[in-house]
Amino acid sequence: MMNIVRNFRQKNKGGTKYLKYALGEIVLVVIGILIALSINNLNKNRIDKLEEKRIIQNLLIELDLELENLNNHVIDQRVYQAGSRYILDHYNSHNGFKVDKALISRINDMMVRNGYVNVNATFETLKNTGKLDLIRDEALKNQVVVTYQSLFGFADNTQNNK
Repeated sequence: MMNIVRNFRQKNKGGTKYLKYALGEIVLVVIGILIALSINNLNKNRIDKLEEKRIIQNLLIELDLELENLNNHVIDQRVYQAGSRYILDHYNSHNGFKVDKALISRINDMMVRNGYVNVNATFETLKNTGKLDLIRDEALKNQVVVTYQSLFGFADNTQNNK
């Protein structure tokens, strides 16, 4: 039996070398693939961080515009409120309406009432493309979502209540 094993080993000696060589090549290929995947992941993370920074900058710009729109909306509401007070006071002081230029002017101010239109291009793009997850800070991401949902609700209310 020992002779058979010894003879088999001698006959397959070259095959063993080839097997070792083949395994070595496979290990090198696997290591190369792992290195390539690692480099690819590093590059993707770098690109994602740059995209996250761009997204946050765009959101800040839009939220500044949103704040300006809200301030303008408040000014418009004050005009409507002042016009309403004037018309009511005018009615009470004259026991009805006495048509004059001031009353007509206030009524004209009240005729055109703008609804609130929000600025949301970046948020809508993030939501529709699924890129909202590029914002890694969960608290910030949640705050962005809540803020825009509130603004959407406010815009809907002002449009419906014109």
